[in-house]
Amino acid sequence: MNHKCDDRRVTGYRVQSAMELSRPSTKSGSRRSRSAIALLADAPTRAILLTLGEASSRGGEAFAVTEHPFPGITPRLVRDRLRGLERAGIAVAVERSTGHGGPTLWALSPAGRDLFNLYALLDRIATHAAELPATAQPERRTVAVDTALGTLADPVAVKVVQALALADRPLDPPALELAVTPIPRRTLYRRLSPLVEAKVVHRIVGRTVPRSTTYALNDRWRPVATMPVLSTWWESRHWDDVEISDPEGVHGVLHALAPLVARPAQAKPGQAMRWTIEQPAGRITGLLLFDGDHVIAARDDQRDALAQATGAPAAWASALVTERITGLEIAGDAALARDTLAGVRSALLSYIR
Repeated sequence: MNHKCDDRRVTGYRVQSAMELSRPSTKSGSRRSRSAIALLADAPTRAILLTLGEASSRGGEAFAVTEHPFPGITPRLVRDRLRGLERAGIAVAVERSTGHGGPTLWALSPAGRDLFNLYALLDRIATHAAELPATAQPERRTVAVDTALGTLADPVAVKVVQALALADRPLDPPALELAVTPIPRRTLYRRLSPLVEAKVVHRIVGRTVPRSTTYALNDRWRPVATMPVLSTWWESRHWDDVEISDPEGVHGVLHALAPLVARPAQAKPGQAMRWTIEQPAGRITGLLLFDGDHVIAARDDQRDALAQATGAPAAWASALVTERITGLEIAGDAALARDTLAGVRSALLSYIR
């Protein structure tokens, strides 16, 4: 595994260091600025996570991380990151050095193992999106992952990707500018250019006169648009002062993945399933339309639906990640609802198998 990467930047986007991210915060304060995405975007943190995760996968219970060579990362920086990861509950010191009895042995906690698995998912999504074969050189995989993390670590890039994921057609410049309001026009196009260059976004140039231009999200990158919700799901599981409360995130997941979902066998073209995301301030509803062999996410036009699934953002995130739908209220054709949700989850997690 190639661990070499700049400490403070990923594909040009500033990210917080792991030491900033792992400082304890109080429950009475604002929501922590740290996130799973920001932790993974920090190169030394990621190198340590991969080293400990891969050692565990090979059967090793603990590993002397500071004895492992990390190209471009100093031992002092590794020690600093390890202390931060220990405070965050991600790494644990299995056997501490006494100063004369050898190095400290480190291992991943349950939270660390979940974070390692989250990275494994991101790695597979990113390399699939970049159309890399399994035999691709580690350096090319690193570039693909850095592109994904660079996109996810930048709020403007995330907003652009999610706006295109939500759109039911390619967006022309005025429509895209409206979809990402209040991002300034100059900032939008400064972020859009590298996304097009990395093939995350398609720039479609028409042959009309005058020439038209539209933008669409590359289908291979649609699962990347779901990663912020998965990041928050991880945080909510392991940090008790974090909750999944943003219905727009889950809304984006359903829209981003719908085109990748196969139509359940029992559903007929033209039929629909209604989904509802509840929160104290109101609810968001939408439809999953069964069209041909696939599924289309659409606005709720109040048509009759064969099945309905309703729940809070946390219940939806749990259903999509863990397949536990007990937190959702299912109405109508329960079997169809379960199969449809399983299809969405399969589209999300297919790359980790």
